[in-house]
Amino acid sequence: MNWVLLFLPLLILVPVAGDFLFQPGSAFSDLVISHYPNAVFLIQSIREFGTIPLWSDTILSGYPFAANPLSGLWYPPGWLALILPLPFGFNLVAALHMLFGGIGMVRFLQSEGVGSTGSWMAGVAMVGLPKIWSHLAAGHLTLVYAVSWTPWLLLAQNKSLHRSSKQGLWFGPAGIFALLLLADARWAVYTGLLWLGYSMWKRGTIENSDPDHVKTSRNSWIGKLSQLLKSGLGVIIQMTLAVLIAAPLVLPLAEYTGLSTRGEMTSGEAFAFSLPPARVLGFLFPDPGGYTEWVLYPTAGILLLSVWAVTQRFCRRRVVFWIVAGFCSLLFALGSNIPLLDNLALIPGINLLRVPPRALFLVDICLIIVAAWGFQDLVSQVNAPQPVSSRLSRLAILGVVEFAILIALMVFYANQAVTFNIIWGIAWISLTAAAIFAWISGRLSRRQFAAIIVTTILLDAGVVNGLSLEGRPPSDVLSESQAVVQYLKDQPGIFRVYSPSYSIPQQTDGYYELHHVDGVDPLQLKAYSVFMEKATGIPSAGYSVTIPPFATGDPGTDNRNYRPDASRLGVLNVRYVASEYDLDVPELDLLTRLGSTRLYQNRRSMPYAWTQESVEIGDGSIQPALVIEQAPNRVSLEAYGPGVLVLSEVIYPGWEVRINGEPAEIFPVEGILRGVALREDKQRVDFVYRPRMVFIGLGLSLVTLIVMVLLSRRPLGIDR
Repeated sequence: MNWVLLFLPLLILVPVAGDFLFQPGSAFSDLVISHYPNAVFLIQSIREFGTIPLWSDTILSGYPFAANPLSGLWYPPGWLALILPLPFGFNLVAALHMLFGGIGMVRFLQSEGVGSTGSWMAGVAMVGLPKIWSHLAAGHLTLVYAVSWTPWLLLAQNKSLHRSSKQGLWFGPAGIFALLLLADARWAVYTGLLWLGYSMWKRGTIENSDPDHVKTSRNSWIGKLSQLLKSGLGVIIQMTLAVLIAAPLVLPLAEYTGLSTRGEMTSGEAFAFSLPPARVLGFLFPDPGGYTEWVLYPTAGILLLSVWAVTQRFCRRRVVFWIVAGFCSLLFALGSNIPLLDNLALIPGINLLRVPPRALFLVDICLIIVAAWGFQDLVSQVNAPQPVSSRLSRLAILGVVEFAILIALMVFYANQAVTFNIIWGIAWISLTAAAIFAWISGRLSRRQFAAIIVTTILLDAGVVNGLSLEGRPPSDVLSESQAVVQYLKDQPGIFRVYSPSYSIPQQTDGYYELHHVDGVDPLQLKAYSVFMEKATGIPSAGYSVTIPPFATGDPGTDNRNYRPDASRLGVLNVRYVASEYDLDVPELDLLTRLGSTRLYQNRRSMPYAWTQESVEIGDGSIQPALVIEQAPNRVSLEAYGPGVLVLSEVIYPGWEVRINGEPAEIFPVEGILRGVALREDKQRVDFVYRPRMVFIGLGLSLVTLIVMVLLSRRPLGIDR
């Protein structure tokens, strides 16, 4: 029966299982913009070329696919989605991860000593957590995957600390953290800090509960500090092993980040989406369909059970770490709203996170753990809690109810109306409080009380989650700008497209295999960004996930006052420009208007590859090269020299070239394109992508896994 409870929050997905998920009314989703096109490209590369792509030329004039954490290339469980129809595969794998996270929460709390009732309640809360559902609706697929591994990491660390020295080395935490890192490297920073803190706290509680330890080290601060440092060092070693396992992603990602605009973010940009202080009221009131990053609502049941745990002496000893961890995570989520806190962006690793409210996941996870202890404390009473021990708890719960009502009255006084989310929050807080008071007064049996609490959490989360997402059929999502795309697909030759107004959505590009010089991705090469600022005429105002940037977030109008440079775009093989507004550029000829989209042809478009007399573009005549093969990791050309062969794709470490089978040197043209010097006569030129960091990473990962397997079979031979 308990297992059935974990499946219940997932029933919301059944009606939309075959649809793309969006937030209600939202025009964009990361699933549609990034994950779907990447999956399509990966599948097509395997089917058409029989190779796993390490490079993609679909957007941004090419980028290292293997170094992009959104590619999904290195996360094995994510491949399950690729063998199923999309987007059904995405939804199924996401649901399985959320279920997996719920089971992990149950197992972890049971290992901590929480009884069956509290553990299963927490598992239900984890699966139905409104924040994770809000991120699912926003398309943050890799984040959903990674967060679901968090309780399993804590469980593995707990087992590691209790493991006997005769049982051999235990590398469970390292393996789990490696998978979490491969799923979403950004979440690994948050979880890594939680893991380190939990290990040190847990080590202290284990040592303090050991009778031998009490006799020998009760007053030895040096001994206690030594144990904490030992625990911290153990976690750091496990983290290092995890990084080595995940090296096929970590090393290329580090190289890519160093060459990208992401590495140049200011502290203001890194903390730009900090949680506004007023949004802390999200503890009390849900915000279905609101801004995903600021969603905090843990459900009324989890909130009030946490209040009970904090105000009970028995529970406080067991939840003190989670209270501190949750509070610190909340402070970090507030980011720039806390004086001097944005200086944390100067720390390597944290400076790449950009969205501090991701720490709210930790806040909710800590609340669920605290609530599990509170619920277990309540239901473990023989009849009902003793009046004396429950007095402070009752006052605290009553205070939460009164505060919520006070907020509602203030809102009504200011606006002469009360919103749905406030009414909803007050209703469920009041109902949950009434159930707790009924149990305290002995009016409910233990089974009735437990059933009411779990039901309120299920219904509360279910309705909020249901209002936070909507499904859209693939036929609708993939048909956006279909007329424009079909027109372009009918045009001969190899070419790229540019749109200053995001006239062709990225998912449509991916589905129809169009190639763009613009694009949406958190990682962009610095040199390419600088070139595109000149080519598009659109100034850069700092870090942006899009090329070109959109100042107000309205692609249809933001860039209408800027005029592109047809010559620079032409160098990138841009033959067509799609725009939602008129472009008064002499070299751009209006071909047709399909719906609201104007389609222009660029008279200055260059071939996909060509030979010219010198390194300078436009210096003399050119001769197009014949494309023999254009595959994800390989481009083969036939060109005539003497001169410089230019390939209209970005230059990047890992690309090698052979001319008639002999190695040659690649050098930059215009600072971003690949150039090769040719001798006289016809030449066969083969560009091959062999990223050194990927292969070094694969070697490190394989060696690490072998060593871990061998060492895990050997006992330590020492007392822990």
